[in-house]
Amino acid sequence: MPSPDARLHVEDLSRSVEASIEEITESRRGVVRMHLAGYSREEIASLLGWSEPKTRNLLYRGMDDLRARLASRGIGMEAQ
Repeated sequence: MPSPDARLHVEDLSRSVEASIEEITESRRGVVRMHLAGYSREEIASLLGWSEPKTRNLLYRGMDDLRARLASRGIGMEAQ
């Protein structure tokens, strides 16, 4: 069982990720959330009725946006 400090860290990280997702372009938010939930690009494309190239484009751009916003909060590989 995780310590109270570890649980608090996970909760803080979760809030930071959600806040960062809310800051990215609306058209990219859903695809990023689905990707983070474990859906493949093909599944996302099918569920949203998009082509695979459109899904890939929005996902890659959305993930870049998310990484940049997390880095600005001191979270991520660049921040370490």
